[in-house]
Amino acid sequence: MIKNIFREIFPKYWINSFILILIFTVLIGLIGSAIPLDMEQVSEILEQAEELIPVDIDAKAIFLNNYRISLIMLTPILGFLFGVLVIFQTGMVFGAAGSSVGISGVLLYGLTALTPFFWLEFIAYAASMTESIYFIRGLIEKKSNIEIKRVFAIIILNFVLLGAGALIEILFI
Repeated sequence: MIKNIFREIFPKYWINSFILILIFTVLIGLIGSAIPLDMEQVSEILEQAEELIPVDIDAKAIFLNNYRISLIMLTPILGFLFGVLVIFQTGMVFGAAGSSVGISGVLLYGLTALTPFFWLEFIAYAASMTESIYFIRGLIEKKSNIEIKRVFAIIILNFVLLGAGALIEILFI
């Protein structure tokens, strides 16, 4: 029964698109981490990143930041573009952080990709970005009912994934 509901909400074509977008987002972050930066750019990127990170970082702050980003990514079409930009810039932060300690940003990004919170976040983001595209398609094809169900399923799924991811991530900080 639950399997049938899952298949109705997330049909094979959607899952296939999700997998492609997941791979694409990981690669976009990797490309961002590989961008060569001079020391002035490194300083500027790290200063901007520090301004975004609260002093008293905890699982709640991590969750709220990531969940807010995932909700914005659900915005039809623009959410996909926003996601690409955010993930690319996150990759650049890895590059800057790596440069500041004398290691490759790609290596730092790759090491982070070995953590469970990395994948929980990227799965949530890819789901939102995939649906940002399919929601428009559903409206055009007059299938908004299933798209609305899928949006709510993703909102709930992302709440769980990003909540778990934040709890795990705080253990690494």
